[in-house]
Amino acid sequence: MEKKPTGKKILFVDDEIRWTTTYVEELQAEGYEVHQVTNVDNALQFFQKNRHYIALLILDLMMPPGSSFTNEETHIGMRTGVCFYDTIRQMAPKLYVIILTNVSDEKVKERFDQERYCTFLRKPETFPYELAEQVRAAVKG
Repeated sequence: MEKKPTGKKILFVDDEIRWTTTYVEELQAEGYEVHQVTNVDNALQFFQKNRHYIALLILDLMMPPGSSFTNEETHIGMRTGVCFYDTIRQMAPKLYVIILTNVSDEKVKERFDQERYCTFLRKPETFPYELAEQVRAAVKG
């Protein structure tokens, strides 16, 4: 049985579709409208136009910098998501963000664990239903 849409829009930013397909399908099965974007340029543009309709951001940290950020800002593209997060946080300080990434650097995890309105998850360790649980808790609260 298909669930009715919740009216909650999620912006999912990740350049690796192979990692995100099952997550997106799970969220859609839960009734969320998911807008999936594979680069930070399009994601930033989409966010600026639709920020009032977005209930949650799911974000990878390792992506190409595109034209929105320079290689120097993103540590040669390895932390583009961090720059994107900081930019979005300035525009929407209370938007809940779920970091879903392969980054295993504990210092990066510690940074996001201390952020308000933020959850840090690792892709290989997080099952799609677990992401859906985190999303449910985030948009509820």
